[in-house]
Amino acid sequence: MSLYDYWVKFITYIIGSNAPEFLYTVSFVFFLILFFGVFIKVIFIIFRMICS
Repeated sequence: MSLYDYWVKFITYIIGSNAPEFLYTVSFVFFLILFFGVFIKVIFIIFRMICS
């Protein structure tokens, strides 16, 4: 199973019914942007702590 399939199951569990396909896609893209944004921010914080 791909990460997208797990995401669809998760959203379906929260909503409790089938949602339009674009909702899964848009929410998945926002999730990836948020995840990688936080991940990069944590890396920069650790890098700053090491360098100072």
